[in-house]
Amino acid sequence: MSESSPDQLARWVSRTLAVGTALAIGTIAVGVLAGLVTGDASVPPGHGLSAQIGAGRPASIVAIGLLLLTLTPIAQLLPAVAAFARQGERRYAAISALLLGLLLIGIAAAAILTRSGGG
Repeated sequence: MSESSPDQLARWVSRTLAVGTALAIGTIAVGVLAGLVTGDASVPPGHGLSAQIGAGRPASIVAIGLLLLTLTPIAQLLPAVAAFARQGERRYAAISALLLGLLLIGIAAAAILTRSGGG
């Protein structure tokens, strides 16, 4: 986004939401179908996502889709914060930054709790 007008920002956010959601849903669907076809829907305990991807596990495809779904709002909020700041819209930049921070804290908390055996 070289030139940032409110209309361009709205189009970017809308397009990012649509594309990110479609990619995530498509990826999750491929993982679910692969699990149904192969009969392998299990996630081996103690194995990370990279090990599952390397082993070609269908659960890893689903996990990638969920990761895409999680990253979609981040891809929207980062340029929104920058565009609002450039336009001098301090209130909206701060609200967007706060939302981005809360989202990142939530992702970090989920990662920590998952690693510590909480989920």
